[in-house]
Amino acid sequence: GVPHFTTPVFDAKALVLIAPVALILVAENLGHLKAVSAMTGRDMDPYLGRAFLGDAIATMASGAVGGTGVTTYAE
Repeated sequence: GVPHFTTPVFDAKALVLIAPVALILVAENLGHLKAVSAMTGRDMDPYLGRAFLGDAIATMASGAVGGTGVTTYAE
């Protein structure tokens, strides 16, 4: 059968619990961009905003369907 859909509910306690995860993802994304910059010898600082925006959009898309925050990989 078709699952029962409901509208999202925002709970302040849940937001306080998840907020540190978002900060960690920002720090991790910055670290990965700096690592790629060091590995390639290119200045990636002009792309910092794009990297954050891409990570934010991916995390919002994941959260919209019930997923967790996503991350980047510098390997």
